[in-house]
Amino acid sequence: MSFNKFLMTHSKGLPTETVHNINDENNRYEMNIKKELWFDIVKNIIDSTNIIVFPSKISHKDIQITKIRNADFDYLYDENEFEAINEALIEMNWASLAQLFYDWKSSSPHANENDGIAKKEKYDIEISLKQILKTEAGECFLKTCPSLGYYNSNNNTSNNYLKRKHEETMNTTSEDNLLFTNVEIESDEFVRGNSNIQLNDLLPHWRLGMKIRQSYINSNVDLNLILDKYKAYSRSDGYQLINDDFKSLFSDVNFEHKFLEVLPKLTVFLQQNVLNKSVAANLKSISNKGLTDQIIAVLMGLHAYLYESGKKADGKSKISIANSIKFMILLSNNIQSHDTEILTWREELLRQNYTFQPTIIAFGTDYDSIVQNNFILYCDGMKFQFVNLLRAIEILLNIHMLFNLKWPIPNQNVYIFLFNMIYGKFCKSKQSANVKTLLNYMKAKE
Repeated sequence: MSFNKFLMTHSKGLPTETVHNINDENNRYEMNIKKELWFDIVKNIIDSTNIIVFPSKISHKDIQITKIRNADFDYLYDENEFEAINEALIEMNWASLAQLFYDWKSSSPHANENDGIAKKEKYDIEISLKQILKTEAGECFLKTCPSLGYYNSNNNTSNNYLKRKHEETMNTTSEDNLLFTNVEIESDEFVRGNSNIQLNDLLPHWRLGMKIRQSYINSNVDLNLILDKYKAYSRSDGYQLINDDFKSLFSDVNFEHKFLEVLPKLTVFLQQNVLNKSVAANLKSISNKGLTDQIIAVLMGLHAYLYESGKKADGKSKISIANSIKFMILLSNNIQSHDTEILTWREELLRQNYTFQPTIIAFGTDYDSIVQNNFILYCDGMKFQFVNLLRAIEILLNIHMLFNLKWPIPNQNVYIFLFNMIYGKFCKSKQSANVKTLLNYMKAKE
């Protein structure tokens, strides 16, 4: 669809002289049209499409493209017509709104509102909307089109989302405060200024301010900056805040219960498929071990089965199966020496062009003789102590997902498998053939 045809299609109700001006393609860059009329065109575009913001962003039964309901003819716009929408919006200096159209078009129309990834994208979209509202044109747009709203797919009524969010934040001056309510802003300020109060007193404010906190985290800032701004994460009980955020954004599945539920079946698979002799022997004697030793044996089995033995990241030295587990659980001889062990491991990683990742510190001379009930989860600026290994592993996964950290390359398949097995969600990482095989086995009914 041409630029002219597109604008003509969506110019119903506009003054005749405006339509004539639009129809003259040669003079379209010199059109003398009031800003308000351009806004009316944009409003007409939005009002004539079946768009909702949350959770699926585009909704039209099972069709992935949006049907224009108020056009002269009944059609579904294709990629070229969609580009015309973007072209029109960019022409009007509405790059941010054009980006939103692109985001909606690119998103899955079937996103489940309980899907952790979709819930996280909710905040990303709000941040994009912020970019529109913080401009002078955004304020003018809302004044010109006070009834602007995104349609609810159930009752087809406008919720005035942009207008409502704009009015809630008009009294604030900071760009970061746009799209957030006064309660959210005050709660965020409270948790940043009172990071050392009792957890029970902090949690209500922490939850109310989550939207602002997540928008900051999702802006791809360095982890150290996040921990500096939200110091409560680094408290000795900060793992509870991390877990609380994770459950709100991704999943509230009981990690320990789910892991123990699948442990017997997972053990059988690994006993039958792990080829590494020492790991296989350890798995065969698992029935004689205590629970923590069973978990360690299974983790070793996962590292052996899912390890990409034939691959090597560009510019990085080869990591052995024995060393790959160190990216998840690092051994230390005793509590007094664990800082030294961490430093030594950092130096070893640096020599092999790897970066240090969040790691669980376990105590013992080898993985078969780990001291029970004493585990430390270490990440730059955070150090949490646990008596339960599964709890430590849960928070380790939470940290990676919540703070957008990359999985450690040597054992990323283990992380990807655990996340999918426990939470039933596909984290945004490619699954290897072995990961798919193991997941299919675990999902299959007995």
